[in-house]
Amino acid sequence: QQCTGLMLSITMHVSGGLGTNATGSFILTASFIADQALVAVGDSGRVVGFAELISSGLIDCFYVCPQQQNRGVGRALLRAVFKDANLRGISPLTVDASHAAKAFFKANGFVPVRENCVERNGVLLRNTTMVRS
Repeated sequence: QQCTGLMLSITMHVSGGLGTNATGSFILTASFIADQALVAVGDSGRVVGFAELISSGLIDCFYVCPQQQNRGVGRALLRAVFKDANLRGISPLTVDASHAAKAFFKANGFVPVRENCVERNGVLLRNTTMVRS
């Protein structure tokens, strides 16, 4: 399947010392194709995180594998999302952040606006809708 639309690409060198659990170094490449997932790939060739920005401004998915947290992967993904949103004129950005991700998004300019409780397959999940203008 051929990809069409805007494509952004960022490459950054991430080395130990960026976070409390950072060790070694790797090159992180993140590419975004409009209305599709942005994927961060570490130097091992494995996917270490992903994000998805939809045209309404909702960051629909955002995940960094636990072994790569506090190493700059999430910040790189979010910077790419911000760049894409800016180029497409999308504002404001919203995210339904899990309890674990709330501090990360707050540190990156998002403001909590509403607590949510949704049911999925009989399980209640709590999250917070956050907005960044």
